[in-house]
Amino acid sequence: MSNPNPKHRFVKGESGNPAGRPKGVFNFTPELRSQLNEVDPNDRFGRTYGQVIVAKAIQMAKKGHIRAINEIADRLEGKPAQNVTLDARVVTQEERAANILQNLTVLKSLADDEPSDTKVN
Repeated sequence: MSNPNPKHRFVKGESGNPAGRPKGVFNFTPELRSQLNEVDPNDRFGRTYGQVIVAKAIQMAKKGHIRAINEIADRLEGKPAQNVTLDARVVTQEERAANILQNLTVLKSLADDEPSDTKVN
């Protein structure tokens, strides 16, 4: 539903955040890329951290670790498509009220069927 107040509407072609992200704010992705490209000083082959991690994932997958296998497959092939079922039926206020009343009736009949020593007054 659109906001009828013109002061609060988006203007076509104008950014909703004209100043953008403030300078100096930590950004995870560039920092991660930077560190993954650094050479691991403890690696005897002179590989980067990223290369060491990839080698470990492959090693784990070869040993049968299903999460490593899935991660590698998802990176190479993409995640499998998932089916989504959507019920777009429109329910009127009257239908909602009728459903609530029906559920309350069922709950009351269940409560009436309980033994008297478990009823709460």
